[in-house]
Amino acid sequence: MTPLQKLRLAAGLPDSDAGAPAEGHAAETAALVRASVAAAEARAAAIVDRALGLIVGTLSDTPVQPAWLSRFLRHAGDCATPEAAGFWARLLAVELAYPGTISSVALDAAAGLADADVALLKRLAPLACNDFIPLVDEALLEGKGLTQDAVGVLEDMGLMRPELGHWKNFDSQQEDRFSTVILFRDKGLRVEHPLKEKKLSLRVRRLTRAGAELMAAVSAPADFELVLALTAHLRACGYSVEQSSLTSRAPLKNAARHSGFVEVVPFPRRGG
Repeated sequence: MTPLQKLRLAAGLPDSDAGAPAEGHAAETAALVRASVAAAEARAAAIVDRALGLIVGTLSDTPVQPAWLSRFLRHAGDCATPEAAGFWARLLAVELAYPGTISSVALDAAAGLADADVALLKRLAPLACNDFIPLVDEALLEGKGLTQDAVGVLEDMGLMRPELGHWKNFDSQQEDRFSTVILFRDKGLRVEHPLKEKKLSLRVRRLTRAGAELMAAVSAPADFELVLALTAHLRACGYSVEQSSLTSRAPLKNAARHSGFVEVVPFPRRGG
């Protein structure tokens, strides 16, 4: 098989001109390259149109960096499936609304995701609280999809840190008592203790920068059962916990508008 025949095969075109004269190969190769570029541009343009339809409200006043957009368009042009195209449209929609949320590192990581990887990312995103997943009920998390196999996939993709035994420490936001607010996707948990010397540490699985950004871009609320499990764990450690719904929050930012805080008392899970 000649190089031109291989190129036609890679482009998904029939080998109709196998006997074409050698002098015509250069022109046909150029035509194939132009067709491939045009197809990539068409795929990227369709993703841009889809992303604009996903934005709620107005675009940010801060423009997206040209270098970022150029990198995005190159990767988006390679999307060959509806699943991948939908995911990339969501990434662009988030960046247009909140510039600086999705880094170039995250774009490069997303470019290596197969459809099955995207599906896994979407399934686990509701478990991600900023750059970590709280390990307060490992049986529950495994049932939600955070299995050892899934962890291995995330590590291989560069979305989860491989080290075990990570702890997340929270500082008090008040001087006279311990008080902090954990923003968990669309929920806010106000955690308090009367002793100002009290410390809060949670055992977690850490996400990489790319992993945190890609999971934050997924449009999904916090997993309700995990929120209840986290609340139960904090109460068992002696903290009072109140919950609020976040009405407005930029992904991965520690500032949000929210409803009033109310106490939530988790009930034991059936069979537990």
